Amino acid sequence: MDFSKKLIRLHTFDTEAIFDCQFQDEILIEEDSEIAMQSVSLKRDNTDVVIDTSNDTIKFQIQATTGTGNGGEKEIVLDHGTYSKTNTHDLLKQLNEKSNSKLSVKAGIEFGTELLFSLNDDDKLQYETKRLAFSNVSIATDCTLVNLSTTNNDQRLHQTVEARTGLLKDAYAFGDKPICNGCGVVRSRIRKFLPSPDGGVSGLGIGLTTEIEKLKDNTITFDDLDFGIRVSIDGTRPYAFTIPSQGFVDSAVNPLRYAVATVNTNDYMEIQLTEGNIKLIVHQNGNVENLIASVAHDFTKKYYPVFHCLGKQGINETVTNRINFSPFSTATFENTDFVDEDVIADLSSVPSNRGNPITLKSLTFPAESIANYLGFANVAFNATIADFTLIAPAVFQNVVHSDNYIIEMLNITLDSYDSFGGGRKNILGVIPISEQVINNRTGVLQYEPNTLYYVSIKNKYKLSLRNIKLRVLTTDLAPIKTIGLSSVNVLIRKQKN
Repeated sequence: MDFSKKLIRLHTFDTEAIFDCQFQDEILIEEDSEIAMQSVSLKRDNTDVVIDTSNDTIKFQIQATTGTGNGGEKEIVLDHGTYSKTNTHDLLKQLNEKSNSKLSVKAGIEFGTELLFSLNDDDKLQYETKRLAFSNVSIATDCTLVNLSTTNNDQRLHQTVEARTGLLKDAYAFGDKPICNGCGVVRSRIRKFLPSPDGGVSGLGIGLTTEIEKLKDNTITFDDLDFGIRVSIDGTRPYAFTIPSQGFVDSAVNPLRYAVATVNTNDYMEIQLTEGNIKLIVHQNGNVENLIASVAHDFTKKYYPVFHCLGKQGINETVTNRINFSPFSTATFENTDFVDEDVIADLSSVPSNRGNPITLKSLTFPAESIANYLGFANVAFNATIADFTLIAPAVFQNVVHSDNYIIEMLNITLDSYDSFGGGRKNILGVIPISEQVINNRTGVLQYEPNTLYYVSIKNKYKLSLRNIKLRVLTTDLAPIKTIGLSSVNVLIRKQKN
């Protein structure tokens, strides 16, 4: 019996990888033959855009410029280079980090705001600005209190038990959701701070940590705080602080006012995320802002707020404990205790979030090339609104989501099936690789299976062909975009009995 094979090379310049190949010589296919994909070579059209000095600046606004020169239009300057399918993630990362790093607590409506560039479920670019007011620290909010309680309309925070071992886990409160990843604060004012009879286990403080599970299971330690400010023992000891890769050390700032009688002018401990930096600050009477430390914010991390009150029960207490939660941390906040404004009349150095959130929001692209690449037909958008959402009308073409490519014969009936199509689809073969492994520099995909898989041709009689048609599709049977020459080599043989 003749088991000879025919090698047929197919080529196309079609931009959707549709092959319609004509042959001058007749191709005879014996009855009951079978066909296999031998190799594939194509160049995926990674639609790209070049960013340089002519189009590198995207502008946005959350609020108009204030009388003190804050707010106003901000600029996102993108890194120069060629952007395509292979670095979509980097582009979104830049848009998010560079935009949020422009927000400042000095602008009341930027205060508590977070921006988000993302791809929605329809693969369209979506830009959102959201703002949340302060949350009190209480059981009525998205917070958990461990051996602490609140009084005076949830304004005061103090211990419910003796906490005299010096361990953070003895008495603390934490936010169940991360802080705002754009611009916001965690703050606490000392209401009373009395000398400790416990030799150093007393104290008040605030902090940030990524260790949410340790907060929940009550294993949190001071070493787990990425950032923190605290006072301990008595008012003659300086504020101590911690930042990443450093344990608590003394600062050069001593407590100034911390008695009940002077509560309206007492010290404020504050951790600010502003203009891309996390700042540890102590505000003191006389409108003095003591900057203890400033560290560039890592936008990839989720920080959870922590408040602690340790020592002999009844000697320490804080007031006006505030958190700016991330407005994107949950679809529906459980919080029922938002504070719309927080104006500290006696300490003007403490930033305020006072203001009407309904302001002129805008987003402006530098050129049509950038707008079109991201799926927009226009370059400028604006609306007077509280929370601004902008969705591109067109799909962002450079989304990476196909797990494989499929080769479908168009004029040769095969014994193959696909559930996407609900039945027979004449599938010759599958390229089981992700678009992500296409050569990042050239966009070229080259594939040759280790083993040839023959598929039966449904022909009871001999076929005579001068035309062979096929196409390359994504895993969900959508066309792909290619440039240049695409090639598919196939082998045909008579089936073995």
